[in-house]
Amino acid sequence: MDSETTATIVLAAWERAYGLGPVERGLALLSLARPHESLNELTQLTIGSRDAELLRLRQRLFGNEIHSLDTCPECGEKLEVSFTATDVLIPQQQSQEVSNASHESSRLKVDGADLTLRAITTADLLSVQRLASPQACRDMLLQRCVTTGGHSHEFVDPLGTSNLSVSQIRLSDAGLQTVNEKLTQMDPQADIRIAMDCTRCNHHWSSRFDIVSFLWAEIDAWAQRLLAEVHSLAFAYGWSEHDILTMSSWRRHLYLGMLRR
Repeated sequence: MDSETTATIVLAAWERAYGLGPVERGLALLSLARPHESLNELTQLTIGSRDAELLRLRQRLFGNEIHSLDTCPECGEKLEVSFTATDVLIPQQQSQEVSNASHESSRLKVDGADLTLRAITTADLLSVQRLASPQACRDMLLQRCVTTGGHSHEFVDPLGTSNLSVSQIRLSDAGLQTVNEKLTQMDPQADIRIAMDCTRCNHHWSSRFDIVSFLWAEIDAWAQRLLAEVHSLAFAYGWSEHDILTMSSWRRHLYLGMLRR
């Protein structure tokens, strides 16, 4: 990260987002990628559009190469994973201007019902993040993103026994699976998968790559290192944080090298 102006901006965003949950952190990172848009505009982007923007932000801040760790679900072996942001950016979303795609919809006939689906947005994730169970989150997302006849509906499991209103639609397990698969197809960038092979037990699986948590971890580690540099230089020379941050990273490292001699 060479630009000192960028460093100051990223450090301020890191401080604002430090105590937030993963959905809000994703928004904070997205605001770095699209600083001139309002919070409301950012929440309306699909999750895939958000993640594409964050992958491009990661390229600008830390480069294209990505190195991560994963654990084999069968034997527990720790594996190193290497790929590039370009590898996981879907070409269509990489080449076109990212727009507010939350209003794009797709029609689907499931269990005799004509449904209209739209892709999940950050606004949808914010609405479910405090619900008690994964099932409650899923049901609320379906209510928000699936409509029929122009109205949203409550979706219940096939074995659900709660009091049902006329607005509710009962989908079979297969029907719910079809809806989930269609939502994934509508926004494929939201589900990045890396093919994994364990050299110890030969297990093969598909591992999900979460750019929000990965990029946050990188920015957090970078910020901690930068503040340690500021502390060392301020303690040694009495310079202010502002003076140190406005130096080039090359110049800071020269001074730090002198302190270590």
